[in-house]
Amino acid sequence: MLSRFQIAIWPLCILLIIIILAAFDGYIHDAIRFDYHAIKQGEWWRLLTAHVIHLNFTHTALNGAGFLLIAWMLPKGHWVIWLAFYVASALFISTMVYLKAEVFWYVGASGVLHGLMMLAAFFSRWLVPWRRFAMLLLILGKVIWEQTPWYSDEQVYSMIGGHVVVDSHFWGAMAALFVIIIYYLSSLFSNKAQS
Repeated sequence: MLSRFQIAIWPLCILLIIIILAAFDGYIHDAIRFDYHAIKQGEWWRLLTAHVIHLNFTHTALNGAGFLLIAWMLPKGHWVIWLAFYVASALFISTMVYLKAEVFWYVGASGVLHGLMMLAAFFSRWLVPWRRFAMLLLILGKVIWEQTPWYSDEQVYSMIGGHVVVDSHFWGAMAALFVIIIYYLSSLFSNKAQS
């Protein structure tokens, strides 16, 4: 009976760390958020740590729901690989935002989450192929829409207390798309080598 309700544990562990950090938010927020000028002065850890803290409880809860969705999709692969993607995509997202130099500070895991959700759907142990494809298209469609003039984050702003850095969502999705393309290419070449 319990085997029908398996979930991945590693997303819940990341969520627990985020919740613990949220409890100490007033003490650590300014020291670890993405801060363009501080990074320029050599505080490089902010490129990573910005992705584990949030603006408020609602912001934490919204991203928490994303981690619960990933746990539910039960993605294949060792937790170390997923943690490596979390770290690599966080650094990639922050670097791209830093190089664009339009955002001076931000916090939140949503950029990394967009990539993680795409990969969790793609590598899900139980989602049927059409649902995997639908999830990928849904997320890609969302990040493309966020790059258009028709997107507005005013409602989200009032809930989380800050503007959405849509570029972080875009780069998180692109990181996942890169992994999926590499996976397909490596599968294609290994199949050709075997035949």
